Amino acid sequence: MELSQATFQDFIAADGLSLVDFSATWCGPCRAMAPVVAALPEKIPALRVGTIDVDKDPEDAAALGVRSIPFLALFRAGKLLATRVGATTPAALAAWIEENAKDA
Repeated sequence: MELSQATFQDFIAADGLSLVDFSATWCGPCRAMAPVVAALPEKIPALRVGTIDVDKDPEDAAALGVRSIPFLALFRAGKLLATRVGATTPAALAAWIEENAKDA
């Protein structure tokens, strides 16, 4: 789901676990991570995934301190649980989500 400044807050405030992928179309590592991130709900059914193009919505990116992309932010009911910068493997990403979501 592509998010915008108008939809970002409602997306992260919803009940449950949400992952937001901050990226840009010109970013090679972001393009490589896009299918990995998009496939996560198949592995973690409780996870909702959204993306923000930092060029289209620099305000929300700046509010979270995004300085490098790809930048992933994990939320539960509006609360920021963890952030991660850079490309990674599908298994490492799923493990990071599960680790950061289990005690929240």
